[in-house]
Amino acid sequence: MYNVSIKKGKLQGYSLSLPKINRRDILIKVVKKDSLAKVVKRLNLLAIFNKNKYPEKTLKVRRDIKFLDKHFKQSGEKLAKSHNKKNSKKRSCKSKKIEKVMREFKNKNLYTSYHKKVSNPKQAIAIALSMATKLCKN
Repeated sequence: MYNVSIKKGKLQGYSLSLPKINRRDILIKVVKKDSLAKVVKRLNLLAIFNKNKYPEKTLKVRRDIKFLDKHFKQSGEKLAKSHNKKNSKKRSCKSKKIEKVMREFKNKNLYTSYHKKVSNPKQAIAIALSMATKLCKN
């Protein structure tokens, strides 16, 4: 778990009452002083605190987070960790198998090992995950 401070002034002048251009300029300056991850975490906290009472403010914060993500992707700073190729191949194999099994369920062509039709979507998901792990071990 990360320790993120939510003290007043940590976003150095960022306010939802400011126009979009000013807010984003401030965010760019803050990211240059702090890391992108810390700023995004602080913005997420702000969005969570305002979610129920002020949903329009939450939408503004979410848009600002998307802006930061796009803006700093171009400059090379990454928000999320990249995975190695072996895991991505394994994941794609599993996702393809799960997709195939769920399509069979949707078309009512999925059967259990006892040759009964599967009618419960949770059971279909369980079968899909089981088959994917069995067939995509390498």
